[in-house]
This record gives sequence, structure tokens and C-alpha cells, in this order.
Amino acid sequence: MKNQEPRSFWERTKREIQNGFSLPEKTKPEEEKFISEIVSRAEKYGLNVPLMIFLEGLTPLYRVTASLLKGLEPFADFFFPLESYQKLINFLENRENLEKLKNKLDP
Repeated sequence: MKNQEPRSFWERTKREIQNGFSLPEKTKPEEEKFISEIVSRAEKYGLNVPLMIFLEGLTPLYRVTASLLKGLEPFADFFFPLESYQKLINFLENRENLEKLKNKLDP
């Protein structure tokens, strides 16, 4: 018997909820590059310490922050390039990314 699509509403809902709470993937190579960009800009402008403080406060709420930014996406399109904004949202959805960024910023 092959993997069939669930027929009942409750089976479909259960499957969607399970997928919604799945753990994020490991850090991707493009996210590693994004981390390097952030670190280099922070060092260029001398913002390592303020960024570390911001990240420490953001870490417990990383999923909420990513969801909030996702909701503001239509309005952010006026101020930021959409591709960069979506890259930031995807970056913030993975706690491992925040930990790697904090480790690279730590002197």
C-alpha cells in the first residue's frame, strides 16, 4: 500500500500540524554566506556588541519574530528588497542560525 493522501478532515489537519511543528533543517550554505555578510558588516561599522545584545534578546522569541516579519512582508516591500527580506525571515526561523551568528560575533 502506497502513501495515500488522508481522506478525513481530521487526518489532513493532523498531518498539517505535524509538518508545522517539525524541526527546521540544518544551516544551508547560502545561510552561512548570509551569516558571514552580517558579521563583516557589523565589524565594518563597529556594531558587534549592540548586535550581540540584540541577538541575545531575540533568541527566546525567534519563531515569534519570524512570524511577525512574515505578516509584515507586504508592507516591508516598500522599504526593503523583497528577496533580502525573505532571506532574513528564513534565516530567523532556524535557531541554529542565530547561535552560529552569535558565536561568530563573539570576540
